[in-house]
Amino acid sequence: MEQPQQVGDWLQISVLGSGSFGTVSLWRQELTAECVAVKKCKFASPKALSSKQKERWRLEVAFLRSISHPNIIGYRELDPILGRALAQSNPTGLPLLSMEYCSKGNLRRFLSSEPIRMCGLAEQEVRAILLDVSSGLSHLHAHQIAHRDIKPDNIVLQHCADRPGQTVYKIIDLGYAKELNDATLSFVGTLHYLAPEIFQGRGYDKRVDYWSMGVMVSELVTGLLPFLPEATPFERFERIKDKGPDDICIYTSGSGAVANSTEMKRENFISGCLKQSLEAWLRRALQIDPAQRCFSRDLSAFDFLRFILDQHIVQVFSVYKCEFYSYEVNDCTRLGTLKAWLGRDIKLPANELLFLDSHQLIGGEADDGQPMGALRRPSMLIFAYKGAELLSGAPPLLKLPPLVKELFSVGQPFQPKFTRALYRQALFLVHSLLRMQRALEGALSALLRHLHSQRQTMRQKYKEAATRQAQLHQEIQGFLLRKKQSTLRGRDAEYWACLEGVARCVERAERRQANLAQVGGQWRRLLSVEVGEEQMRAVLQQHDIQPLFDDINGKAFVERAQPDVLGRIRGVVSHAIKLHTRLFRHAPFQNQSQDVGALLRWARQLDAWLGRFIESAGPLGAQFAEARQRHDALLAAQRRPPSVPALIQENALLRTTLEGLLMAPPAHQLE
Repeated sequence: MEQPQQVGDWLQISVLGSGSFGTVSLWRQELTAECVAVKKCKFASPKALSSKQKERWRLEVAFLRSISHPNIIGYRELDPILGRALAQSNPTGLPLLSMEYCSKGNLRRFLSSEPIRMCGLAEQEVRAILLDVSSGLSHLHAHQIAHRDIKPDNIVLQHCADRPGQTVYKIIDLGYAKELNDATLSFVGTLHYLAPEIFQGRGYDKRVDYWSMGVMVSELVTGLLPFLPEATPFERFERIKDKGPDDICIYTSGSGAVANSTEMKRENFISGCLKQSLEAWLRRALQIDPAQRCFSRDLSAFDFLRFILDQHIVQVFSVYKCEFYSYEVNDCTRLGTLKAWLGRDIKLPANELLFLDSHQLIGGEADDGQPMGALRRPSMLIFAYKGAELLSGAPPLLKLPPLVKELFSVGQPFQPKFTRALYRQALFLVHSLLRMQRALEGALSALLRHLHSQRQTMRQKYKEAATRQAQLHQEIQGFLLRKKQSTLRGRDAEYWACLEGVARCVERAERRQANLAQVGGQWRRLLSVEVGEEQMRAVLQQHDIQPLFDDINGKAFVERAQPDVLGRIRGVVSHAIKLHTRLFRHAPFQNQSQDVGALLRWARQLDAWLGRFIESAGPLGAQFAEARQRHDALLAAQRRPPSVPALIQENALLRTTLEGLLMAPPAHQLE
């Protein structure tokens, strides 16, 4: 009996997928728009399945009913009306499995949705997927369950609005999952992801999931399976058996030779820091001997993986070198330390580096003691300039991938069997040039924003300096007017010292007034200078690599390029390299970028002068206050009536009279 297309208010929307034993269909309730995915055995008779296959089916339903975790597909109770109708078209009698519907498909479809993903996923996507999947597997292992078939096909994507990528990743297909205390072991799993001990028919435990996860990690990062994906399963396994303990990749080189590597392919989109940490993790997870897939006594493979993924990595684009660098930092790492690390790597003194960023969190004059913990932002990129230069002059050296280099070799025919690998490397090269160009555009925008900010800061500082100077000038002029009207006349050194102090203050104030007026003229000229922003952006637009990337990243590029696919790849790559080189040799763009740097240096010099001017107003004001205080003290002393001893000393006649009076006998004696 065929499955109905509608049951009551439930409507079958589509068939989501079909596997070895079952078919998953999507049903939607018309009134509530509720969706549910229903998995039903596809066979027409229960006799078509072995007892082990039936057991596997029932175990999957039982596992899903008993497990609840955000990174494992959720079980949903089936509407009884829909369940009874579907049971009538289920001749095997095996239970229906109803699950939550994940609207964004599976990870395999996501990996193949765009050609650029042949080179792997973006770092933020890799982090999110690995964190979710490792969390789900840890939950299974905690319940003594091994999944045994971890692969992109068994990871589905669910929309989640409150996450950065708006996606949560969930493990599905627990049909191969096995309780670890079950002594019955079988040959299960998909061959590319199969642990060696299962392939050999030996006993196994949860560490088979470590191996499968390791294979998937490598595939997500590089877009390639790590172990000879084009070989037959037995050829591949023979090579895996012979690999070294630290080898995490086996590939066929351009010469046709099979080679082992302790590193992942360089064509990927994750930072160097994360790549090195994941490679160290893979050297453990991809050990032939499961006993060697250990990380520590207290940490499982997934605990250690989450520790790696939780590390904060800062990416820096050196505008001077046109290269990307990455550094692992923590909340205590200082901005000055980051500058020192970059200066070491690009061989420049740290004090010559100007740091800006895409989120405007770092100002050009930021305190080097600022902790990096305050600067945590997803996908944050820091721009590092040599002084204030946008470009260093010479175009950066390009490292062509080996097959691309071979394509351009004169007189050396290219082997068609490597066309797909060539396409992948060419795609990565064009994307790298586009990424560099976008970073330059971001660096230009950050530099212009910083210049505008410097101008605004100077405007405020100039107003403050002018206000402070006007106040001081007003105080001095008022004092000079009072001095002119006073009756104080000098007769001693203290008075002349007071006048000299006032004169020095007046001289300094007049000199400051002249200097401020001169700086004001420079400041106004600086504000009036056009930086040529529109012209620079126009040049970048003329040399934009985006159309070339869109062309080579189109799904139909290889098919459309037939039969001359090599010529088409050569044409796109050659054009992209020419645009990249011409941009760095474009004289007007170079001159305008140098003008921006010169303006910024000029602005910083004026800003520093204004800062010193404002700071020096305090000591000058204190010096003038001291001189005025001395003058006022002298004036007050002059206005006080003289004491009797002073009068006696100044008037000899009065002194004689007083002495006579003092020497005369008392009045009672005269009587």
